[in-house]
Amino acid sequence: MNNSEASCITSIYHKSTYSGLLTNFPSSTCFKYQIGLIETLVERIFEINTTTTTGREKDLQQLSITLQRNSFPCQLIDKIIKGYKRKFSSRPTQKNTSTTGENTTGIRYFKLPFVGDFSPVTRKKLEH
Repeated sequence: MNNSEASCITSIYHKSTYSGLLTNFPSSTCFKYQIGLIETLVERIFEINTTTTTGREKDLQQLSITLQRNSFPCQLIDKIIKGYKRKFSSRPTQKNTSTTGENTTGIRYFKLPFVGDFSPVTRKKLEH
């Protein structure tokens, strides 16, 4: 296999215990939160799914079915998905960072755990 054939394919995965149960649309939950739920799940599909558009469409269709089972209106689901498709298609492609944590600007990012009193001291030292 040459480099052009090698790739990592990712998609949405659900455990066998996944029931598809979400907050029902007719519940007394704030409308803003219901919209946020749909947007979060759609964004998750676009960010995680690196397969062809066919794979992404399959995941979007499955999400639509799950949301409809939770009484979300089809028109609302379709409107949010179409909006995100427009947003995603107009977004410039992101450059991958190297495995060392260095991006194209030369900035390095490191995750440090919080360790009680030691962490504020480390923060001050790093800021200087």
